[in-house]
This record gives sequence, structure tokens and C-alpha cells, in this order.
Amino acid sequence: MFRGQVEAQGSTNYAAIRPANVLSYKIPLPPIREQRRLVQTIGALDKTISTARSLREQAKSEITALQASHSRRLFESLSAPVVPLQEVCEAIIDNLHSNPVYDEGGTVPCIRSPDVGFGVLDLDNARRTNEAEYARRIVRGAPRTNDIVLVREGGGTGKCALVTPGPKFSLGQRVMMLRPRVEVVDPRYFLYQLLSPVIQEDHIQPLSKGSASPHLNIGALRRFPFVLPSVEDQKKIVAEFDRLQAQLDVVRKLQAETTAELNAMLPAVLDKAFRGEL
Repeated sequence: MFRGQVEAQGSTNYAAIRPANVLSYKIPLPPIREQRRLVQTIGALDKTISTARSLREQAKSEITALQASHSRRLFESLSAPVVPLQEVCEAIIDNLHSNPVYDEGGTVPCIRSPDVGFGVLDLDNARRTNEAEYARRIVRGAPRTNDIVLVREGGGTGKCALVTPGPKFSLGQRVMMLRPRVEVVDPRYFLYQLLSPVIQEDHIQPLSKGSASPHLNIGALRRFPFVLPSVEDQKKIVAEFDRLQAQLDVVRKLQAETTAELNAMLPAVLDKAFRGEL
């Protein structure tokens, strides 16, 4: 009812609403006893919704913990050679230590640390550069399929994602690339191990503790222990992780749908309440 009166004036922006008009809006005014009943009913519902949100967040944390636990258990149980990470890389390419020159009319994405998730690159929301800046930024190497983009500095240190076939892009100041030797290591196996607690918790986090601006030393990165089973066994491990990821994605999708339903529930109840339908 209130929103309908606002929209009837042609705008929902506060700056366009005159105080005199607000004072003229009509609101339903049931008896005090009914008001108290509605407050009690809506308060109980709000508490229930808050509890449901809390349980959803708890479930989300438990899913993340389950995934990490499974990953650690798997990599620590492998009976395979352990080699320095640099031995499974064709190249480790540090990016230019300079800020990109962005161009509002540019068409080439430039990946910064916020654009790198745990396993996912967000090209759609990345800022753009022009072709000249792209050429300048790839002077040490252009990202190519099966490379791994790694955040080496800042709050997201350790986040990494696999480059898949798609549009070309360059890298910002705080990210770098690892280029797997595909004859000895499956790129997705490489990624799963980099994302696992045996790397993230045991090696990257200790290097980042106590620093306002965490930084991953590339020399230390080259020496990270890397478990290297046969390529055939790597593919089996990747298939197992893929199955687990698919199952978790289904759960996360359901959680997202539940969140949307919870967010819509209270406004819907309030609407009914002020229409006298509750």
C-alpha cells in the first residue's frame, strides 16, 4: 500500500518524494490489540526466518569443510613421488608489476585478484583495456588454455583458476600464471592440488600470516611439494573431484533457491498483514 502511493507519484527514489506528500499517505490503522497481534505474529516469523538463515550458513560452512577434508585426505593418502612444484611447470610467469591502464571503451578483459575465484575466472565483470595495453601486458606471456591464474598478493592470495577456451585476456598487477607440463601433469589435477588444504593451508597461509598485505614469494612457490602420481591416476582423481563438485553444486543451488525464498517471505507476509489478510 505504501509503495503503491509512492509509485503513483512517478518515482521510487527518495530524492523525488516531497515530505508533504509523505505526510498525506494513508496507512491501515487497526485497533491496538490487532496491532499487537500482528507484531507478535510477524516477530515470530522473523525469528524463524533468521534461524533458517543461520542454519543455511552453517550448512554452507559444513559443505566447504567437507570438501576441504576430502581433498586433504586424498592428497595425503597418495602413494606417489613428491617433487618441487616447479618440476611440473613448463613456465612460471610473474606478471608486470604495474597497474593496468583501463579503457572504458576497451574490449579486452584484464583479470585482477577480485576476478579470480577458487577455481573460477570471472571474465564478464573484469575491467577492460584496449589492444595496445593488452599487448603491453602480455609481453612475458599471454594466458592460454590450461594455464592456471594464481593470485600472488593481497587478501585473495592463493586463489587460482584454470584458463579454459574463450576470449583472450591479460593479467593485472597481483596475479601470475603457472603453465603445467601437460605431458606429466593433468591441468585439472594441478588445479585441484593447488586448491587443496595441503597447499592452501600448509604452505600459502603460513606465508601470509601477520601481514597487512600478504604476498606469495615466487621462490617459495617453486619449492612447494607437489604429489605426482601417474597421469592415468591423476585423471581418476580428477573424475572423483568432479563428481564431488557436481554433487556440491546441486546442494549450493538448492541453498541459493532457499535463500531467495527466505528473502521474499517476510515482505510477502508484511504485504498480507497490511492488507488485513493475516
